[in-house]
Amino acid sequence: YSGILEDDEDFEEWMKEWKTIKEDKKLVHMQQLFQMLLANDTTEYYYSFCENNIYENDCHWHCRTCQKCMSWREWHCTQCNKCTYGASLPCERCGKY
Repeated sequence: YSGILEDDEDFEEWMKEWKTIKEDKKLVHMQQLFQMLLANDTTEYYYSFCENNIYENDCHWHCRTCQKCMSWREWHCTQCNKCTYGASLPCERCGKY
């Protein structure tokens, strides 16, 4: 996974074990990661099933219409029904704000 959780002690401990764990124990260990991400209301991170990675809440979001994780710089244009780049820019397809 990306270096985004480098400073998180719980994740650091989880990652140390992940590197040495036997193949038959990986599913249970992965479930522990999901529990850490889902159970901790103070976490700044979420697991993206779209990207198979961990992201910061402030940097990415999930577009339910496009069914993809997007950068914070992108937004969903209701006229084109597609995500477009530029949080403060008009839609790159139709020009709508």
